Amino acid sequence: MRVILTAFGFVALAGCGVGERSYEMTKDQARGKLLAAKFERGIVPGSSSLKPWVQKDYDGNLEWHLNTEEDGGGNGWWCPLAIEPVDDDGKRVKVVNQCAGMMAAKDNASLDELVDATLTGRPPKFD
Repeated sequence: MRVILTAFGFVALAGCGVGERSYEMTKDQARGKLLAAKFERGIVPGSSSLKPWVQKDYDGNLEWHLNTEEDGGGNGWWCPLAIEPVDDDGKRVKVVNQCAGMMAAKDNASLDELVDATLTGRPPKFD
């Protein structure tokens, strides 16, 4: 019984996290802001030698790069991201960071904060 309640608690808490944020702008506006964003090296908690930036992949899709070298060489990691419409007229979007693997929850949460700060025009805040 305790195991079932614990599992239920984790599922309930997962639904109460940061939540899905949406932004009143078009997909192109969000894309432009993310591509133009500049971040300091080490801004992402636990990644003091890495500098984050958003760029297009070979297919034109957006992806995060967190790397020791600004040209993409060196050490680090990358994560795809998607900008999706929230309403039918395309004037409200959400950004989905799609990191995968063992550290995905932490990585996505950090990148969610960078996205939110960029698209709302405020400085990033990490706890």
